[in-house]
Amino acid sequence: MNNAYRSSLPDYLASRLDAKAALEGGTWQGVYRFAMWLGLIAVEDKGGLRKAIDALEDDAIPSGSHGAGRKAKVPKEAHELVTMAEREDVPWQLAQAVALTAGLETIEQRGGLNETKRQVEAARRSVMSQITARAK
Repeated sequence: MNNAYRSSLPDYLASRLDAKAALEGGTWQGVYRFAMWLGLIAVEDKGGLRKAIDALEDDAIPSGSHGAGRKAKVPKEAHELVTMAEREDVPWQLAQAVALTAGLETIEQRGGLNETKRQVEAARRSVMSQITARAK
């Protein structure tokens, strides 16, 4: 991974991001950042990249190159994924594909991009109000 945290998205992921952005508004970059963040959470919930890879359906991530395609800047929230990939000796492009696939699946399971964002914001507000209540 280079110092600028730049990456390349394979065509199958780029087209999924484009479709999600077109369907629900926004940009593919915004969908990428949100799906990457959700995917990182899903990978951590599974216990790491290798366990997340094992949990995915065989056809969820096509075999072959995961680096050809559209250039993307990795959001700072996902830099932990870079570290995790290095620690578990998983190629970065595969780690990215796993996290994005898991993130996009989470979005689908929760009713779409806008609904998932609404749920995340509601959970954030709930946690913040609990923290505020405890501080009093």
